[in-house]
Amino acid sequence: MAVAAGVGKVALITGSTSCDGIGYAIAKSLAKNGFDIILHGRRSEVDVEPLKEQLQREFKVKCHYLTADLLQRSEIEILCHNKIAALYPNGVDVLVNNAGRNVRAPLESFPVDGWDEIIKVNLTAPFDFIRLTVGAMKKKGV
Repeated sequence: MAVAAGVGKVALITGSTSCDGIGYAIAKSLAKNGFDIILHGRRSEVDVEPLKEQLQREFKVKCHYLTADLLQRSEIEILCHNKIAALYPNGVDVLVNNAGRNVRAPLESFPVDGWDEIIKVNLTAPFDFIRLTVGAMKKKGV
């Protein structure tokens, strides 16, 4: 019997709590290959529970849901240093920076606070997640 590629490994997928979204599809694919899953998003725990249960039941993996406001660097640091470290002291093996923000408006009336949010969620947060997880990945030879 072949062992799945991800058995014993952990994947964090940001923006993965919409059952019809790309992030959750990626989580399902990784779970199918044996990865334990950390879902991330802004929904309530109650709303995400069915998604967690589906992954655990269907693929026999561990699945957790963690939240962090990607507009706040301190919350990303707490997520990585405290919440993930408590569950997986050796860190994650796979990071999927899937979360994203978009604002549609004509340039002349584009809200500058919307621009700032786009930059924080789409650029700064992925940078921070990589910065905070790559060291453990390197130690494991991932």
